[in-house]
Amino acid sequence: MRYARPVTFAALLLVVQSGCRTAGVDNLARQAPVVARPQLEARTLVTEHNRNAERIEKISAKPSLSVSKGRRPMGAANGYLALERPRNFRLEVRSTGGDVADIGSNDEKFWYWTKDNDQKAIFYCDYDESGKTPLSPAVLQPEWIVEALGLRVITENEAAGCTVTRGKDPDTLVLTLSPTRAGGETVTRVVVISESTRRIKEHRLFAGDSTLIARAIIEDYLSVPDGNHPEETVYLPKKMKLEWVRDRLNLEVAFAQSSTKINEEFPADKYAALFVEDPRQGYDRINLVTLFAGAHPPQQQAQGPTTLRETLPAPPAGVHLSEPVPLGVDGAMRTERDPVALSSTRGSLSDELLGPALPTAPEPSYAKPEASSRWRASSVSMER
Repeated sequence: MRYARPVTFAALLLVVQSGCRTAGVDNLARQAPVVARPQLEARTLVTEHNRNAERIEKISAKPSLSVSKGRRPMGAANGYLALERPRNFRLEVRSTGGDVADIGSNDEKFWYWTKDNDQKAIFYCDYDESGKTPLSPAVLQPEWIVEALGLRVITENEAAGCTVTRGKDPDTLVLTLSPTRAGGETVTRVVVISESTRRIKEHRLFAGDSTLIARAIIEDYLSVPDGNHPEETVYLPKKMKLEWVRDRLNLEVAFAQSSTKINEEFPADKYAALFVEDPRQGYDRINLVTLFAGAHPPQQQAQGPTTLRETLPAPPAGVHLSEPVPLGVDGAMRTERDPVALSSTRGSLSDELLGPALPTAPEPSYAKPEASSRWRASSVSMER
């Protein structure tokens, strides 16, 4: 009589595993294929940004502001901002004690004045025929404020060299523009964009050596009706913070929905004096080009010939020089006027106390010198 063989644990385990596959458990355990995220295109982001920026031709607003210099707050204030393309700009800051600051520009120049500045002056700079200045963008000027508002249109040349990467923070894209020359230095613009809303979250301005020189952080946006097309809306920062890193100057600006107008005409009775520099009694006018002329010597030298001066490198460590040889009066060769050479057999401390030894005649040329020190021996070995 034959008995059935007992089922081993290994065979039972094999049956269980086979049954799991049949039931589809193994399929459930498999991870779903990763869906590839759409490829980022810098030109798409640039086009969306330019569409909003180009539609804003004029701005009239009454923002609230807070100014600080380093860690020293300069107090809260109210302001009036007016903008008209291409270069008309005005930002007047007032507090309960009167005017605090004035920043403006027109087709000819830009200027700025601050009440608490150590130097009592109105600073200005003329534009050239192309509307540019020889100053760095890090200098307090309307151009950077307009850019922080998101109204700087990215040109075709800049767009051609743009790159886009994913930011370190979630839901962020980093758009890096090609470096440009501005104010005698190379400047790189970096824009941090929300991937979900496609709104700019931060502007960063770097010098050629990757040094941050200015930054604008935008916390929220307003959706403002377009005065030219009331059925459409455009976007403008609601609250932002501007930083001029080199000057340690911070400006926080908050726009109100009710007092912010886009593409509406300015009052005719105020327009003539709106984008004009106001004279201020007791303040000198200083040209910023003259003021910064001595602050950037490399920019001035770049226009003329450059002279390079190099210092001879120090001898490498471990290399021994030859034994010193006394020089003659008229040169390296001994002459008849040279004093008689002293003997190399000079005492140490006792001779110094008793006085110098009497000079002796020099050794004949056929005399064989002795290696009196390790210095001579090491130098001979290196020459081999």
